[in-house]
Amino acid sequence: MRVSLNWVKDFVDISGISVEEIAEKLTMSGLEVEGIERKERAEGVVTAKVVSKEKHPNADKLSVCMVDDGRSLYQVVCGAKNVDAGQTIPFARVGAKLPGGVVIKDAKLRGVESKGMICSAAELGLEEESDGIMILSADTQIGIDINEIIKTDDVILELNVTPNRADCLSILGVAREISILFDRDLKIGEVKVDDASEEACNYRYVKVLNETNCPIYLGRIIKGVNIGESPLWIQNRLRSAGMRPINNIVDITNYVMLEYGQPLHAFDLRMVEGGIIVRDAAEGEKIVTLDGKERALSKDMLVIADEKKVLAVAGIMGGEYSGIQTDTSDVFLECAYFKPESIRMTARRLGMKTDSSYRYERGIDRVQTLKMVDYAAELIKKYAGGMILKGVLKNDYKEFVPNRFKFNAKKVAEYIGVEISEGDVLKILKKVGISIEGNDTAVSPSYRQDIERWQDLSEEVARIYGYDKIPVTVPKIYAKSDEESLLQKLIREIKYMLADLGYNEVINYSFMSGEYLKRFADETEFVKVKNPISADMDTMRTLVFPGILKNITLNYKNGIRKLKLFEVANVHMVNKKDKLPIEITKLSFVVMGDFFRNSWIGRLEDDLFYYIKSTCQGIFDRYKLNADYRAGAERFLHPGKNADIFINGEKIGFIGEVHPEMYQFLDLEEPIYICEIDLQALKDKVGEAKKIYKKLSQYPFVYKDIALIVGRDLPSSKIYEYILNFSELIKDVEIFDRYSGDKIGEGYVSLAFRIYFNHLEKTLTDEETNEIVQKIIIGVEKEFGAKLR
Repeated sequence: MRVSLNWVKDFVDISGISVEEIAEKLTMSGLEVEGIERKERAEGVVTAKVVSKEKHPNADKLSVCMVDDGRSLYQVVCGAKNVDAGQTIPFARVGAKLPGGVVIKDAKLRGVESKGMICSAAELGLEEESDGIMILSADTQIGIDINEIIKTDDVILELNVTPNRADCLSILGVAREISILFDRDLKIGEVKVDDASEEACNYRYVKVLNETNCPIYLGRIIKGVNIGESPLWIQNRLRSAGMRPINNIVDITNYVMLEYGQPLHAFDLRMVEGGIIVRDAAEGEKIVTLDGKERALSKDMLVIADEKKVLAVAGIMGGEYSGIQTDTSDVFLECAYFKPESIRMTARRLGMKTDSSYRYERGIDRVQTLKMVDYAAELIKKYAGGMILKGVLKNDYKEFVPNRFKFNAKKVAEYIGVEISEGDVLKILKKVGISIEGNDTAVSPSYRQDIERWQDLSEEVARIYGYDKIPVTVPKIYAKSDEESLLQKLIREIKYMLADLGYNEVINYSFMSGEYLKRFADETEFVKVKNPISADMDTMRTLVFPGILKNITLNYKNGIRKLKLFEVANVHMVNKKDKLPIEITKLSFVVMGDFFRNSWIGRLEDDLFYYIKSTCQGIFDRYKLNADYRAGAERFLHPGKNADIFINGEKIGFIGEVHPEMYQFLDLEEPIYICEIDLQALKDKVGEAKKIYKKLSQYPFVYKDIALIVGRDLPSSKIYEYILNFSELIKDVEIFDRYSGDKIGEGYVSLAFRIYFNHLEKTLTDEETNEIVQKIIIGVEKEFGAKLR
């Protein structure tokens, strides 16, 4: 938020305090000052009058103007569409230096000499962009240094206001903080309304149908206004806050919002039929908002309507056809308090973020609404003319009841960890606006909705006392801590293992876009977030790897083609037996690209499927678990390069290459392999596993090779398990070759197995091992239809 110190001076005297001191104190008290902007002066720019305007003889879009600065007449070529004779404007003489370092020189434009330049607000450093020249008030004296008009002696603070400090989203709020920190008086003026005898209730009415979401709704009617530009001092203050002036009515509503933090909205009274009705929208009801976009509303969104149509989305943005027009003469001025949760939900669902919604979402001071509608009405009367009709149109709202809670001054100080006397604690609390009833009851001010309990008082005391005054201490750490669970131990060990293998850990949000997630998961299992941070974070993830794929996509777009990433996270799925969702801890690791190094002996080629499988197998080997890989059917995986992972007959995960169709969706070209494992299921298997210690044989191993012809669809793991468990003398089995071709026959493959034999008490002979091999051949033929090749 941009804060003008010249504006702050309206509320608090800051003389004798440097800008740097203010920035330091605000930052240390919790209002971080991210930047200090000192406005540049314009040198050699004065106020002047356009005496005449003629069409440029050689250019359709240029004008030749005669400009009088009170000292001389100058011929100036101007390209602005809004320049005209009789205007008072900022004029840069030849030799003038504008903010940004631009120096004005003699020029000849399309054959016509130009002695200076008529300036826009952007050229004077007041705006980022301008549509035309800056037009000053007609009664502005000419020949005056422009810096006196646009107040370039200002300093702008760029503040980062935390969500809990809604009271600081205004000039008054920041001034209040400065007054507290520097022990200066805060000056807040009174508002008096000079209204007419004509009753406002004779023209319109206000009816609130949903007082839960709109506890307070006030309206003032101002008749006979003249739409035009607002005074230059208001324009300058709006520009200092980063807001462009529009017209006097809209500028005044924005001015009051920036000054006091109270959003307001002005309706053209002609467009309000019957009266103002604050209600819930009908399902599917539509409105074209001021930004020209049509919005479809839902029944839980609050709207401002009349008897026939929707006029505005409450607290967010007005309708395109009910706003202030150039010919508006009568105004309905809205000032309300809306429930923060309602505005937050509507703004996020509609994808709208406005200055008004930003303040309503965080909570405004509901007590000042009446004062603000009167203040804005008086400003409109003063700078747009017209008369304020008698009476405020309003609902029958309830008076604000402040938050009261018990506290103990000594306990508040102890909670901070420093010695502060009870008297100093009470003094600080009173400075920040806390009323003390008796000695043990605190009453929060209406503008500090974040102060709810005595612990909040400790925070207030600490930040005003000074965080920098609190000594640094080493917290007590007890040598004995709780023993980690088996799952925690498993996660820690696996993380270290993957890091040792060159994988990098990533941490993603637990929620993501439902539209994105349904590419990989079953939508019926989705747990939807009722109040999402944004539209692309509306669903709790049911799988971990989709988030890693987003990390890979981001890296890929930044030129990184080789990646190994992993994440351990909880996933959530709908629980059909309970309201609470199912929560499971999962591990996912993903490999992208051919990261094998090139070598002088040639490029090392390998299939990443077997690489990522070896990583997976390494985890299982660490915990002495036998994994079974079976052909899988996950729709997001390559149909020929994926497998489900089973341990003791239970599926605990899957592995494979991303489906070819997914590469286009992800906008990637490098091969990507993923593995996802249910760590809670793995933990159970590790817990069930028993360590068995066996005597090592001192006799040599003997191995025999056999090649079997089997059906192509038969999983090799079945024969592998059959052979491995055939005899106690068989200690290990390897598949070392696979062949298919004409010699084997269509629909068949040849698998070569190496069988390792060992005996604890003797060296095995060929006769003994051959006998076992013969029995194996007979057995596999009977069980699987396999034949010796």
